[in-house]
Amino acid sequence: WDARILRKAAPPAKRGYEMKRLAITVLAVAMALIVCSCSANMSAPAARSAPADTAAAPAAPAANATAEASYEAGASGSGYPAEGYDKYSEEGLSGALPLLTPGGGDTLLSYQAEMHLQTTDFMAGSRLLLNTVEELGGHSLNTYIEGRDMFAEDSLRYARYDLRVPSRELSGFLIRMEEDFNLLMLNQRSLDFTVEYGEADTRMADLKEQEARLMESLTEGRSAEDMLDIENELSRVQGWIAELEAETASIKNAVAYSYISVSLYEVREPVSLEPEPEPAWSERMGEAAKNSLNNFLDFLKGLSLFIISALPVLAAVAVIGVPVIMIARLIRRRRQSRKVLPATPEESEQKE
Repeated sequence: WDARILRKAAPPAKRGYEMKRLAITVLAVAMALIVCSCSANMSAPAARSAPADTAAAPAAPAANATAEASYEAGASGSGYPAEGYDKYSEEGLSGALPLLTPGGGDTLLSYQAEMHLQTTDFMAGSRLLLNTVEELGGHSLNTYIEGRDMFAEDSLRYARYDLRVPSRELSGFLIRMEEDFNLLMLNQRSLDFTVEYGEADTRMADLKEQEARLMESLTEGRSAEDMLDIENELSRVQGWIAELEAETASIKNAVAYSYISVSLYEVREPVSLEPEPEPAWSERMGEAAKNSLNNFLDFLKGLSLFIISALPVLAAVAVIGVPVIMIARLIRRRRQSRKVLPATPEESEQKE
């Protein structure tokens, strides 16, 4: 018997399908490793803080009546007050700011104001503000400043000032702040102490007359018990007089010096209020072409960075995948070589 040993080869279509399936599996594993590597390199935390305005204005003495005037950016559709106000002068005030008019006659008014300002030069603006207060004869009660965070790119500085300015200079100070800074908000209020001061003054005059009579009684010859009673009464009267003097002094100080709370914010670029003109068709086409080119260049840059960052992963996949594919093909060929095709009837007859 002379048997012919034939090697059975796999059909070309089936062999090509198996090779494609193996290549797709290896490619999928490589892409998964690349995506994991790139996402780990590109992730980074970010944080940002905003200043908190927690300071409160000191409490003012109780008053009989109050009046308020406020200004807030954006009420008329813009972030700045209207243009065209006159400079303040000794003759009078006029302008866009809703300044409270001073009281006439013997009216005792205490003024308070709150302002929110913006500046692109924070340190120069802070010095200008404090120098203006000193120039007008005022002083600062409290200063709070938040600096820039070195680890936050968008960190901006913030300051809060509690100021006392002579009431006669209040309107001038507000207008100068509006000229030198961008005014976001202004809130003014006045407290009327006229009636309260008049009652305290009348009460104090009566007590002083009573004090004088008690002092005269001490010079008269009286018994020791009467003298003790007079001294006790005189002590109570003098205590009431001291309280009324402190109250009237507090009212006079509140009337003479106005309280101002200023919040100063640092900004990077001022916002333009002028409406931008509609660009021409040619400008729009040029801008669109420029944007398209920039997007394409950005895509190429990103693709090059992706390929460079993925090279180590691709090299590792090639080192592992190529030997695996070669070993698999070698094992498949050996298995196919061991299979023998059965002899055909013609070959069996020839054998016999």
